[in-house]
Amino acid sequence: MITLVRYNRVFSFETGDYKYNPTDSVTYSYDDHGNITEQSSYMYLDAWALGERMKYEYTYDEYDNIATETSYRWDDALSDWMSGSTLTYENHYLADNDTYALPYRCDFSQDGLDGFDTEDGNADSQVWHIEDGALVCSSSVASEAPDILYLPPLEMLSANEVRVAFNARLLNEGDSAQIQMILCSNDDELTTLGTIGNIHTIKSGEGARTYSELYYIGTPYPAPFTESFAGSMMSYQWMSDKLEGLDGGWGVGAQAYSPDAESQDGDGGLASFMATNVDTGTKTRLTSPKIDISNLTEPALGFYIYQTTGEKSGDNLVVEVSRNNGAFETVAGPLYVSGNETEGWVQMIIPLDAYKGEKTLRLSFVGEAVDGTTNINIDHIMVHERAQVGVAEQLADKHVAYATGDGQIVVRTAPDREYAIDVYSVSGQKVYATRGSEAVVDVEPGIYVVDIEGARYKIAVR
Repeated sequence: MITLVRYNRVFSFETGDYKYNPTDSVTYSYDDHGNITEQSSYMYLDAWALGERMKYEYTYDEYDNIATETSYRWDDALSDWMSGSTLTYENHYLADNDTYALPYRCDFSQDGLDGFDTEDGNADSQVWHIEDGALVCSSSVASEAPDILYLPPLEMLSANEVRVAFNARLLNEGDSAQIQMILCSNDDELTTLGTIGNIHTIKSGEGARTYSELYYIGTPYPAPFTESFAGSMMSYQWMSDKLEGLDGGWGVGAQAYSPDAESQDGDGGLASFMATNVDTGTKTRLTSPKIDISNLTEPALGFYIYQTTGEKSGDNLVVEVSRNNGAFETVAGPLYVSGNETEGWVQMIIPLDAYKGEKTLRLSFVGEAVDGTTNINIDHIMVHERAQVGVAEQLADKHVAYATGDGQIVVRTAPDREYAIDVYSVSGQKVYATRGSEAVVDVEPGIYVVDIEGARYKIAVR
């Protein structure tokens, strides 16, 4: 049994020091397979009070993987466990014994490294080996190239994400070493597909358990890539990653709340960062699977975001991109959805010229709950040729152009200077021209193109 207790710290003027007070705790019990069998949460208000209590029962297959999981919730009124849901796992195993299905575990209790390959990077005749039930790497000379241990081939599918974990320590006090995990394709050259996490420096003594970042595996999805969350379902596997705080925040549903909104494209699905339901300070990243955009000439990302009127909230969205599972880079934002002139869906189009030719691109939408008053809703995400996503460069954080319900086109430029503003009909005829920082144009219903010195916006007036 393990109990985790959280404390807050309050300064006591009486003692002149900080006093630690318990706030809440969670108690876990485990079975012989390391899975949670009971979980109880408590709140501390002068005394410990039981909150939620859950119980889990498992069945296992011949390989000791979970076959079924049944959950129960404790009911105080009935003083008994109430049955919940039962999950059935489909575990697929390959006939080829040289390839292992996930999850893969190895504690190196075996005598040799059968199925493993090693490489003596610094040519000192010392390579990875097993010693006293542990994997050992030692060297007599400074390494100019790494000593490498290749694990046996693992079966990985496009719809999976993996995390690698290990324990490491140094034999001699005062030494320091580095270790890095790399994913390779199972071919004759062991082609490197990308690192998993950063280079980890191990200092003297026992090292803490090290975890890699979550890593999407398998073949990238080719562009054009579209996700509209139709029917409140994800067409692809997206991942929600907590950056700050304990809450998740992202979810998919048929309708948005605070503000109320239907899906942009009428397919009964959208994604929401529920800033009103999480603690302030929560920051969560929603990331796409890998996308191959090497077939696009002018790649661009387009998506719709629901804007609201009223008082401006600090709740915001940042759009990021990662190449080859590397660090995420900001491409737009922060975008504030509240405090606008009108309310409704607005399309954002972000050029991806800097990532042209990439074969493993991932999108990221980071929601941040600053005030916790406005949820952030997005829909109809597309990665395609720019001409297909929208008209030229509509930079999400530069200018604003939209249509009102009164047959007007409203244009507001970036505040740094005055811009040339031109409005064209769908046939190419110029119907309005001015120079300034804003414009309000009365037009007939139809499709128009607003040109702000090369940044073009396609506007539908109804």
